[in-house]
Amino acid sequence: MKTSVVICTYNGSLYIEEQLCSILEQTVRVDEIIICDDRSTDNTVLLIKSFQNTNPHITLSVNNEQLGSTRNFLKGIKRTSGNIIFLSDQDDYWEPNKVERMLDVFRQNPTIEVIATNGYFYDGKESSDDKVSVWNIPDLLNKEKVDFTYFEVITSLTNFATGASMAFRNNIKNLLMYNGEHKELLHDEYIALLACQRNTFLFLEEKLFHYRIHPDQQVGSEFFKLNHKRINYIAKAFLRKNTFEEYKGALKVISSKHNNTRKIINLTSIDKQTHELLQKSLNTSEEKFQEIYMEMKKRFPLKTMVLNFIDFFTRKRKLL
Repeated sequence: MKTSVVICTYNGSLYIEEQLCSILEQTVRVDEIIICDDRSTDNTVLLIKSFQNTNPHITLSVNNEQLGSTRNFLKGIKRTSGNIIFLSDQDDYWEPNKVERMLDVFRQNPTIEVIATNGYFYDGKESSDDKVSVWNIPDLLNKEKVDFTYFEVITSLTNFATGASMAFRNNIKNLLMYNGEHKELLHDEYIALLACQRNTFLFLEEKLFHYRIHPDQQVGSEFFKLNHKRINYIAKAFLRKNTFEEYKGALKVISSKHNNTRKIINLTSIDKQTHELLQKSLNTSEEKFQEIYMEMKKRFPLKTMVLNFIDFFTRKRKLL
């Protein structure tokens, strides 16, 4: 299988060398590396060109105007020619066997179109295995023997399929109609939702990359500030609830995710496919919301009545 890697850069001179080296030193060589630079003002472009001297399979294009992360990645994806496309942030680095391992999983699962993985946290000096993040949600639900689908979790709670960990078959590339015009719908969530809807998404608990933590991150600055308590709070919609407060929290998480999706549909002239995908997302989160609400109402009727009165004015836990 021919492999492509898409890297989007912007003022990444402090990090890009380490990432490129980790990709070039994979146990299975990648066939092409497509780099789209979003008009860096540091020496990122010069560093990339120095790699091109000895690695002709690296191609570089500099945008005529700044596109932002999502539009830049979608541009890079369109330029690939590989059967399997890997996405890469400029500031992380990969485990040496990442490509080999993910290719093996694709071969073993011919119906799977998109794979995302877990990862380590990297502070620039050492990597940590003891932090928690949204990557832990699928494992938490599996350990609790919860019946769930990836689509339900992403649409009702949060996206745990990080672009930096993602690889997909090229047929997904041909299905990408969204042009990245809304900053609230990132390319990784869009791709994950598309595959989840088609039941062709797989999440690997294996940690195959190192997610760098630094102050200049464009996306994900809050991602690594989570703890076990917060992860349990987010996932409570799918976990057993014993108290009224737990029901309230679950409804708050779902309504927040639902309403953000509603804003994307209402404020953006998006293509028909993306509109239908997001509408299905809304329907799914609304069903989950109503399921939890009715259970809460049955168990705590008086408290639920009071909560409804309060929420009427505060707009908390209300679906737009």
